[in-house]
Amino acid sequence: MHPSLENYFDPATKKWTSKNTGSATFKHGFVQFCYEPIKQIINTCMNDQKDKLWPMLTRIGVTMKSDEKELMGKALMKRVMQTWLPASIWPRGYTIYKKKNLKKTTLTARILVEFLEVAITSIVFLKGIYPPGAFERRKYMNLVVHSACHPELRDYIHSAVSGLHPFIQKGLVERVAVIFFNSDSIPVERFMFKLTVNPSYGSRVEEADLEFSLRSFFIKLPFSESLTRVLPQDCRREITAYFRSLPQACTSKDAELWIPTDTQQWQQPPLITPIKSMSGEPLSVQLYWNIQVYLNQRLKGN
Repeated sequence: MHPSLENYFDPATKKWTSKNTGSATFKHGFVQFCYEPIKQIINTCMNDQKDKLWPMLTRIGVTMKSDEKELMGKALMKRVMQTWLPASIWPRGYTIYKKKNLKKTTLTARILVEFLEVAITSIVFLKGIYPPGAFERRKYMNLVVHSACHPELRDYIHSAVSGLHPFIQKGLVERVAVIFFNSDSIPVERFMFKLTVNPSYGSRVEEADLEFSLRSFFIKLPFSESLTRVLPQDCRREITAYFRSLPQACTSKDAELWIPTDTQQWQQPPLITPIKSMSGEPLSVQLYWNIQVYLNQRLKGN
């Protein structure tokens, strides 16, 4: 055990101790002063939140070259970490803690959450309800995709999808939908991801295999007729998750953003157009387009 993991610091009393007293404000010293700052920098890079990243790097004395500032996502994260913490000084305790932390999650859930965030952002981009300037191009799974740079949109999608992680990990999430409403708050289109996750398969998962299977969705999306049909810019979007069973209380701050909603409007047999699917172990994903409500409203209008 690395010695720094044996020490605790209480911000309330500003005192160190070698024993955990059970106080709500106590944290491992290493977690508080090493792991969490590193994790924050990594997440900020991966989410392309450059408006937050540059001030953070300035405070820790990291200077990036002009061409390096053009990097995005994983490439940006790698360059920042190489500059800030080269391998020769990488803290051993971080590796220890990271290995322990990975036991609490699964590779499948993490990859699926990242995939859903990028896929939902791509759908919102293709539907045209935000101006093109609200997005920027980035690389993901060796493909060029669109990332939201509009702060409200970016934070909403990221928080909503990240909040599903503990539920996806437990296999509770059955479907995740992006629903578009017109100016009268009537749902006009719904894009549904149907998910099947085998949580017990996690230890045998190869990240490259999962990413190879999922990247086909991003190849398909720009050529789907249902996605390239632009909606009016006065439409709004909403992310809705459907659970196999009611989840128990979760301690994740992002998970707390999820609240029960009325789904009666979608309980009639839908008119479904399949867009893309993949199946296998430990993950199966189906994406389809639901236009039932949209057609019903048009018929009533006629």
